[in-house]
Amino acid sequence: MPPSPKIHTFNTGRGYTAKGQRIAYAEIGRDDRDPDQPKVKVGFADVDRMVYGVMLLYVATDAGVLRAYDHGFYNRDGEYPEKYPALFDQLKAAAEAL
Repeated sequence: MPPSPKIHTFNTGRGYTAKGQRIAYAEIGRDDRDPDQPKVKVGFADVDRMVYGVMLLYVATDAGVLRAYDHGFYNRDGEYPEKYPALFDQLKAAAEAL
């Protein structure tokens, strides 16, 4: 069984709820089709707006995740959380703990 991915959390400080906007994310894979520009596949959970998805980034950072999220550069086609239910639960719990 592969190790659990490292979960990162942050609060954007935006006032969507009394607790702000809490986001958790983790690397769930890689896209190396272009060896000159490999990408990181990231699953994320915004628990305050109830938005969950997968995005491809060159580097997974808080700023990079938020930028991609703000611009709608993520996929909500059912791949996530259905494909990664345990990770979804972990991300949700991590974000709620902020």
